[in-house]
Amino acid sequence: MFRRIVSFACCLAVLGATPLVAPPRAEAAYPGVNGKIAFVSERAGNLTLDIHVMDANGANVVKLTSSPYADLDPTWSPGGTMIAFTRYTASFTDGEIWIMQADGSGLTRLTNHPADDYAPSWSPDGSRIAFSSNRDGDYEIYAIPISGGAPTQLTSDTNGFHDVEPAWSPDGTRIAFISNKLGKPELYLMNSDGTDRMRILFAATEYGDRYPNWSPDGLRIVIQHTMPAIDGVTQVIETITAEGSSPDIMYHLDAVWDSLPAYAPDGTQIVYDSDMDDPDPGDAIPEIDVYAVAIDHSGPPTRLTNSPGLDIDPDWQPIPAFPLVDARFSAFNSDIQWVFNEGITTGCSAERYCPDASVTRGQMASFLARALDLPNTATDFFTDDETSIHEVDINRLAAAGITTGCAPGLYCPTGLVTREQMASFLVRALSLPSTGTDYFTDDEASIHEPNINALAAAAITTGCTATTYCPLANVTRGQMAAFLHRALI
Repeated sequence: MFRRIVSFACCLAVLGATPLVAPPRAEAAYPGVNGKIAFVSERAGNLTLDIHVMDANGANVVKLTSSPYADLDPTWSPGGTMIAFTRYTASFTDGEIWIMQADGSGLTRLTNHPADDYAPSWSPDGSRIAFSSNRDGDYEIYAIPISGGAPTQLTSDTNGFHDVEPAWSPDGTRIAFISNKLGKPELYLMNSDGTDRMRILFAATEYGDRYPNWSPDGLRIVIQHTMPAIDGVTQVIETITAEGSSPDIMYHLDAVWDSLPAYAPDGTQIVYDSDMDDPDPGDAIPEIDVYAVAIDHSGPPTRLTNSPGLDIDPDWQPIPAFPLVDARFSAFNSDIQWVFNEGITTGCSAERYCPDASVTRGQMASFLARALDLPNTATDFFTDDETSIHEVDINRLAAAGITTGCAPGLYCPTGLVTREQMASFLVRALSLPSTGTDYFTDDEASIHEPNINALAAAAITTGCTATTYCPLANVTRGQMAAFLHRALI
């Protein structure tokens, strides 16, 4: 069995827990300033492991979960507004992936399978979570949308080999993980779709290297490295390049076990857990606390917690430079930032814009009403938008003469907006002049052709190619941002 080698396994056995089977660590940091630190603690005294948060200096500890057995692997979302974690209800073989808001509210179960699902890792655009599961017999790595659904299997080993502990790179192109395919737990990289796996670090002992975590710039990976010692083996925190070179042990004392490392979001420190200050190393239940150490070796570790028990598994909250973290992966990044900063949109969630999603007619109404600062109206123009959150903006759009609906008395708020329809919406909204120039070859049969040409003449669109407009294609949220940015700057 490919078991976890973690510093608190002995303590859980004393507390009545079954041995750990699956590793609880994976997370990709996102650039930003230091936020809070999530960690796992047994300090409540009820023999369960619960998730807590604290300030970066260890102050203001707040308990977020009350687990039925153990909540492990707290992993911040790339925007810092949510935490994914593994919940065990009866043993350390029945894990499921859960997500919650940063304050512990909104608990949502993401996986539901009789196998063991654990070790969540957010994709840097916040759309998916990678995790490990033994649902096919061996532990493999899967990815699941944060909205739920069927996971996609990314690795496939057989004959008792296991791939575990995924950590998504900050640019989203690679996943670091641990595999025992060659006999010992060793560090591998693969593309984010599971292709081109490559071993990048050779284990020094049979216990191997564990828990990879990327630096915010994607250049280095920190791991829990097990190395030979006089009395057996010892664990240290070590960083290496993403190619497996230039190892650097951060800080270590003899006979001390350091584990579960994670980078600070500004890349200057590493947070981890250690028993270095255990007052009674021979005690059945060691004292493990959370520490932070500077990357530049400018001083010894700083002790962040001081609890007579277990404070383990820390992860540092990112605060990104721009809150909609998927924007930087879009060709419309600058347009998305503009519509957000102008107050035209708050995104599709607290930290995502969803640039590739299609725009509904209701969403389009809100985009335009906010962008043009249209006045409110008391008139209710349509009968099919009573339950729509966009009803007020739909009525504002109708009052301004920008829309007459999709049929008499109807607006069709959930219908998708095509590029030709968007042209007419914008031409009417902006009162653009007509033009005699025919810009595109694929809109000859469209009733919106005059408005498409007017939009091109105003330099609000250049088409989907140099000579075509793709009038029947749905407008994406990224394209919507670009239309408005060009129209209103």
